[in-house]
Formats: sequence, structure tokens, C-alpha cells
Amino acid sequence: MDSKKIYLFFSIVIAIVVVGLLVVFYTGGQKPDQTNSGESGDVAGATTQDSSQDKEWIEGLAKKLTEKGVVMYGAYWCSHCNNQKKMFGDAVKYIDYVECDPSGEGANPDECKANEIEGYPTWIYEGTKYPGEMSLEKLAQIVGYK
Repeated sequence: MDSKKIYLFFSIVIAIVVVGLLVVFYTGGQKPDQTNSGESGDVAGATTQDSSQDKEWIEGLAKKLTEKGVVMYGAYWCSHCNNQKKMFGDAVKYIDYVECDPSGEGANPDECKANEIEGYPTWIYEGTKYPGEMSLEKLAQIVGYK
């Protein structure tokens, strides 16, 4: 009788661990309430858009990303995707964005599946995936934008 209880206990523990791993896998390791503490501003890693020079740089970066074939995959309900879009301000219109949730506007879940998108946002450049929110500086570095 005791061995059945032990077996049941370990089965439950293993099931909990497997569910936890699946959650991490399908969310790209990001928690919904995850924040980048220690950085100032409304969005961590965002460049202040107060000056026209900053706006020009951000617009140039957005255009360069598209020119280089960089694609951002996300979902309309994803807070990290929305933060990423806010970093670009008005220049977000130049970003090549694919909506992965079938209920989102202009959704293309087949493209997301074909590219094996596992978490949001995910950027793809030259076949390499860059998961998670990226600073504008990191995106610029990836494509060689000054």
C-alpha cells in the first residue's frame, strides 16, 4: 500500500514539473509580469523620443530592419510585443510584423508555425531567431545600423 502512495506522489510531482516546463517552453521563458527593473523610462531599453534626432534615428533603424529582411513575430495581446512596438513610436509602421494569434488583425499563424515561433516577440534575421524584447541599440547592432 505504501508503494502505491509513493508512486502516486512521484507521478504528481513529475506531472507538475512537465507542465511547468511546457509553460516555459511555450512562453519563451518570459513571465507575464516580467519587467526590466533598474532602467528608467516607460519602456526599458527604449530610446527617448523627445528630440527630432532620436525620432530620425529610430525611423532609420525601422527602415533598415525591414530593408535587411528582419521580421518581428508577435501577438496582439502580448505585453512584451506591445512594449517593443512602443519603442519605435510612429516608426513602427515600417517594421515588418507578423501577427501569430489567429484572432489578431491580419493574422498569419501559418507563417509563425513554419518559422517555429515559440515565444513573443521573436525577431528573425538571416535565419537566426532573437527571442524577447530587444533594445533598439541591440537591434541596430544586429543589422549594423549606426
